Amino acid sequence: MKDCITSKERCFSSFGEKCLLHLVCLSFMFTTFDFFVLFWSLRVIILCCTFFYFSFNLASCGYIVQKGCIFLFSLFCCILSLYSIHFLLIISTLILLPRVPFRYFVDVNLFYFIITVLLLLPLSRIGLIQNYTFIIKTGEMRDFYCFTNPNRFGSFLYAFVVFLSLFFTVKRKLLISYCIVFGSSFFIYFRTGCRTAFIALIFQFVVFLVFRVFFVRRKHCYKLLHFFMIPEHFFRFILSLSGILLIIFSFALSLYFSTGIMLFVDLLIGRGVYLYEVVKSYSFINLFLGYRLNAELPLDNSYIYILCTTNIFVYIIFSIFIYRSFKNCSAQFFVCYAPFIAAFLVYGITESLLGYYSYIALVFYFMLLKSMRGEL
Repeated sequence: MKDCITSKERCFSSFGEKCLLHLVCLSFMFTTFDFFVLFWSLRVIILCCTFFYFSFNLASCGYIVQKGCIFLFSLFCCILSLYSIHFLLIISTLILLPRVPFRYFVDVNLFYFIITVLLLLPLSRIGLIQNYTFIIKTGEMRDFYCFTNPNRFGSFLYAFVVFLSLFFTVKRKLLISYCIVFGSSFFIYFRTGCRTAFIALIFQFVVFLVFRVFFVRRKHCYKLLHFFMIPEHFFRFILSLSGILLIIFSFALSLYFSTGIMLFVDLLIGRGVYLYEVVKSYSFINLFLGYRLNAELPLDNSYIYILCTTNIFVYIIFSIFIYRSFKNCSAQFFVCYAPFIAAFLVYGITESLLGYYSYIALVFYFMLLKSMRGEL
């Protein structure tokens, strides 16, 4: 899989790809500050670069044809639904940055995160960005800077923690990485009241401990945990089918959120009633033509969001992408990076950010791409 890019395919230079990565990160930074003109200008540049890339590869075949078909298909979906522009941008970014090393990707994103954090307070003080204040679940009033709700601020801090922990993970300093994950989960919850980020980080920490026991220290604890030993391919199988399993779970949660075990799940994450309003009006034709979302009705589920804003074919591509990423991944990937992927998948149950062009979506898909290419 490392040789996915054929010799006939002309890509941007390594320097060009790195410059494009900086543009992507700048667009995310301007999105955080809600500088509408700036972040959409950069997104238009990214799309233009993608068309420029294809114009130089019209005579190529094989892999470039596959990417072209996916890109054109996502463009067609955007005509049907403006919400799917996010899917188009995600596909564009993955096409433009295939050779960027994962370590460099993490370093650049973390750099822009630090710059964003350092600019939040002074920009809010001088009035360039609006400062919002909310009462969180603990009853305390907190400043949320330019973030329009506590969950959005929690998502920003969650993404920051992800890149910070990935910074140490790529250096194989897993103890430091997961101390950051565990400690920051409580900080984010008490600072923002965001349950989703808290659950995702705790889940990531637990998955990491489980994988360390089963895949790294297997020989040391085999006698003690003999009847608990689960084959590695079982975890691969579950994670590879997560795209299908999670859309089924999401529909079940939306339809049966007030009964049985789903009632307990809904009490924990609190999304069932909103999803029900969307699902009950979702028809068979929407599988192919998409669904017109109500801007006033929150749709906090990535899997239903992707299906509604695009169509069933895009969701199938999404599921195949996850399946191929886990099909032949290494044991090292499982221990180091699969906990991140698992946490993102859990995060997607209660937030729609895996369907948005965002920090979280980009690192999720980029990590899957690198796994599929055998580079993690």
